[in-house]
Amino acid sequence: MTGLRVVLLPILAFAIAASPALAGEGKIGDKAPPLKIAKWVKGGPVDFKTGKNENVYVVEFWATWCGPCIKSIPHLTELQHKYKDKNVTFIGVTSKDPNNSLEDVESLVKEQGSKMDYIVAWDTERETTNAYREAYDHGSIPTAFIIDKQGRVAWSGHPMDMDKPLEQVVAGTFDLTASKKRDQARRAKQAAAMNANKLMGDYFKLIMTSKESDETRALGQKLFAQIKDNSRALNELAWEILTKEGVVHRNKDLALKAATIANDLTDGENAYILDTYALALWEVGEKNKARKVQRKAVKLVGEEDPARADMTKALKKYEEGRGG
Repeated sequence: MTGLRVVLLPILAFAIAASPALAGEGKIGDKAPPLKIAKWVKGGPVDFKTGKNENVYVVEFWATWCGPCIKSIPHLTELQHKYKDKNVTFIGVTSKDPNNSLEDVESLVKEQGSKMDYIVAWDTERETTNAYREAYDHGSIPTAFIIDKQGRVAWSGHPMDMDKPLEQVVAGTFDLTASKKRDQARRAKQAAAMNANKLMGDYFKLIMTSKESDETRALGQKLFAQIKDNSRALNELAWEILTKEGVVHRNKDLALKAATIANDLTDGENAYILDTYALALWEVGEKNKARKVQRKAVKLVGEEDPARADMTKALKKYEEGRGG
């Protein structure tokens, strides 16, 4: 199954690699930062007078290379049309990065035409990006912010998830206190993920240079405790321990423990996790059980799934007693 596994770090970090030092001070309920725009690519300019005339704003961050951003464009257009007579203004903000230039943006906006029927703005030296995404610990895109009638940041998240909160903000029924709690929980989860990322890196750096020791065992258990409720992360930990090239000490017991709990968390119905579980069982000598688990993995994996061929090869090896 090599080549088909998702690397652990993005799973844990939730695609926050673009912002390595997430420690923003922005809080839900704070006054919305002003927009600093170098060029209004489509529509505008916007007189960002929050808290006046019952204006509501949606400020969405995107880039031309971001697939999910492009997929969100029609939905943003749909919402802008829905609220066009209710003082709601949508602004898609983008900024320069190695794969996103003003020329790229202008070309895409032209190509989208009426499908991108809202204001598009080019950020000034990422000042607006920093004031929103960085300040509110949103490293990934697309990310949208809803600015309420009082000029406060009321909600932030993926634009495909904002239909209900936007409706409530416009209607004046939005629960700002609940939104604050939700955002605090998101940031706590994100901080835990970043810590797990660091532990993962430290652990594999250690086991690729050191034999089994009190230090490797302690760090492995610490990492396990950090991700014990995350089936995908546990699955990747087990897989990497068992298959990563260059590992000096492979803690097969830890790999089996992680794979077993990952399988339990998914009720034994995830083909990828079953595949890892079977390998862990095989490596500790539980060969009959490994064969049984791998048969189930092959049964569950989709007919068109590229992983099916590798899972089938693994089963054949187990059946022939040749290992994983």
